Amino acid sequence: MPSFSDLVDETLIALSGYTQRQDQSTYLTAAMTDTQLTMTVSDAAVLSKGLVEVGDELMWIESFDRATNVATIAPYGRGFRSTQKAPHSIGDRVTISPSFPKDVIRKQLNNAVTGVFPDLFGVFYTTFSFISSQNTY
Repeated sequence: MPSFSDLVDETLIALSGYTQRQDQSTYLTAAMTDTQLTMTVSDAAVLSKGLVEVGDELMWIESFDRATNVATIAPYGRGFRSTQKAPHSIGDRVTISPSFPKDVIRKQLNNAVTGVFPDLFGVFYTTFSFISSQNTY
Protein backbone atom coordinates (compact mmCIF):
# COMPACT_ATOMS: atom_id res chain seq x y z
CA MET A 1 0.00 0.00 0.00
CA PRO A 2 1.52 3.36 -0.97
CA SER A 3 2.35 5.91 1.70
CA PHE A 4 1.18 9.52 1.63
CA SER A 5 4.64 10.57 0.38
CA ASP A 6 4.30 8.06 -2.47
CA LEU A 7 0.92 9.57 -3.33
CA VAL A 8 2.45 13.08 -3.38
CA ASP A 9 5.30 11.89 -5.63
CA GLU A 10 2.93 10.07 -8.01
CA THR A 11 0.71 13.17 -8.24
CA LEU A 12 3.77 15.33 -8.95
CA ILE A 13 4.89 12.98 -11.71
CA ALA A 14 1.42 12.93 -13.25
CA LEU A 15 1.13 16.73 -13.17
CA SER A 16 4.64 17.30 -14.52
CA GLY A 17 4.00 14.94 -17.40
CA TYR A 18 1.25 17.21 -18.72
CA THR A 19 3.21 20.46 -18.90
CA GLN A 20 5.47 21.76 -21.62
CA ARG A 21 7.63 23.52 -19.04
CA GLN A 22 9.87 21.05 -17.23
CA ASP A 23 11.49 22.18 -13.99
CA GLN A 24 15.24 22.76 -14.01
CA SER A 25 17.17 21.23 -11.16
CA THR A 26 20.56 20.60 -9.66
CA TYR A 27 21.64 18.96 -6.40
CA LEU A 28 23.38 19.85 -3.14
CA THR A 29 27.10 19.21 -2.91
CA ALA A 30 27.23 20.11 0.80
CA ALA A 31 24.80 19.26 3.58
CA MET A 32 22.62 21.99 5.11
CA THR A 33 21.36 22.52 8.64
CA ASP A 34 17.79 23.74 9.19
CA THR A 35 19.04 27.28 9.96
CA GLN A 36 21.77 27.66 7.34
CA LEU A 37 21.35 30.55 4.90
CA THR A 38 23.71 29.33 2.15
CA MET A 39 23.62 26.28 -0.07
CA THR A 40 26.27 24.81 -2.33
CA VAL A 41 24.98 23.19 -5.50
CA SER A 42 26.50 21.21 -8.32
CA ASP A 43 25.55 23.61 -11.11
CA ALA A 44 24.80 27.24 -10.31
CA ALA A 45 24.23 28.03 -14.00
CA VAL A 46 20.60 26.97 -13.60
CA LEU A 47 20.06 29.05 -10.43
CA SER A 48 18.22 32.32 -10.42
CA LYS A 49 16.95 34.70 -7.78
CA GLY A 50 13.65 33.45 -6.44
CA LEU A 51 11.97 30.26 -5.32
CA VAL A 52 13.67 26.86 -5.02
CA GLU A 53 12.53 23.58 -3.50
CA VAL A 54 14.79 21.20 -1.61
CA GLY A 55 12.98 18.11 -0.38
CA ASP A 56 9.63 19.44 0.84
CA GLU A 57 11.00 22.84 1.88
CA LEU A 58 10.63 25.99 -0.20
CA MET A 59 13.39 28.60 0.02
CA TRP A 60 13.85 32.08 -1.41
CA ILE A 61 17.25 32.63 -3.05
CA GLU A 62 18.50 36.19 -2.63
CA SER A 63 21.73 35.88 -4.62
CA PHE A 64 24.14 33.32 -6.01
CA ASP A 65 27.77 33.09 -7.04
CA ARG A 66 28.25 31.07 -10.21
CA ALA A 67 32.01 30.90 -9.65
CA THR A 68 31.67 29.04 -6.32
CA ASN A 69 28.19 27.52 -6.89
CA VAL A 70 26.99 29.02 -3.61
CA ALA A 71 23.50 30.47 -3.27
CA THR A 72 22.56 32.87 -0.47
CA ILE A 73 19.12 32.44 1.02
CA ALA A 74 17.23 35.52 2.22
CA PRO A 75 16.78 35.84 6.02
CA TYR A 76 13.05 35.17 5.52
CA GLY A 77 13.79 32.52 2.88
CA ARG A 78 13.96 29.28 4.87
CA GLY A 79 10.59 27.61 5.28
CA PHE A 80 9.12 29.97 2.67
CA ARG A 81 5.31 29.93 2.31
CA SER A 82 4.99 28.16 5.67
CA THR A 83 6.88 25.04 4.62
CA GLN A 84 8.80 23.12 7.27
CA LYS A 85 12.47 24.06 7.70
CA ALA A 86 14.59 20.92 7.59
CA PRO A 87 18.20 19.80 7.30
CA HIS A 88 19.20 18.54 3.84
CA SER A 89 21.82 16.02 2.73
CA ILE A 90 24.42 15.95 0.00
CA GLY A 91 22.74 14.88 -3.22
CA ASP A 92 19.28 16.24 -2.37
CA ARG A 93 17.54 17.61 -5.45
CA VAL A 94 17.21 21.39 -5.76
CA THR A 95 14.32 22.35 -8.04
CA ILE A 96 14.41 25.87 -9.43
CA SER A 97 11.01 27.64 -9.56
CA PRO A 98 8.99 24.43 -9.13
CA SER A 99 5.79 24.32 -11.19
CA PHE A 100 4.08 22.18 -8.57
CA PRO A 101 5.69 22.45 -5.12
CA LYS A 102 5.32 19.25 -3.09
CA ASP A 103 3.90 21.20 -0.15
CA VAL A 104 1.06 22.54 -2.31
CA ILE A 105 0.28 19.03 -3.58
CA ARG A 106 0.34 17.69 -0.01
CA LYS A 107 -2.10 20.39 1.18
CA GLN A 108 -4.47 19.81 -1.75
CA LEU A 109 -4.49 16.03 -1.21
CA ASN A 110 -5.25 16.61 2.49
CA ASN A 111 -8.08 18.99 1.51
CA ALA A 112 -9.52 16.38 -0.87
CA VAL A 113 -9.47 13.67 1.80
CA THR A 114 -10.93 16.03 4.41
CA GLY A 115 -13.69 16.99 1.97
CA VAL A 116 -14.96 13.40 1.77
CA PHE A 117 -14.19 12.50 5.38
CA PRO A 118 -17.65 11.72 6.72
CA ASP A 119 -18.37 9.43 3.78
CA LEU A 120 -14.91 7.88 3.62
CA PHE A 121 -13.99 5.22 6.10
CA GLY A 122 -11.28 2.62 6.41
CA VAL A 123 -12.02 -1.06 6.16
CA PHE A 124 -9.85 -3.69 7.77
CA TYR A 125 -10.31 -7.39 8.10
CA THR A 126 -8.97 -9.99 10.46
CA THR A 127 -8.89 -13.73 10.06
CA PHE A 128 -9.59 -15.71 13.20
CA SER A 129 -8.16 -19.16 13.51
CA PHE A 130 -10.85 -21.36 15.01
CA ILE A 131 -9.90 -24.66 16.56
CA SER A 132 -13.01 -26.06 18.20
CA SER A 133 -11.07 -28.02 20.82
CA GLN A 134 -9.26 -24.84 21.97
CA ASN A 135 -11.60 -21.96 21.29
CA THR A 136 -15.19 -21.23 22.15
CA TYR A 137 -17.17 -18.17 21.27
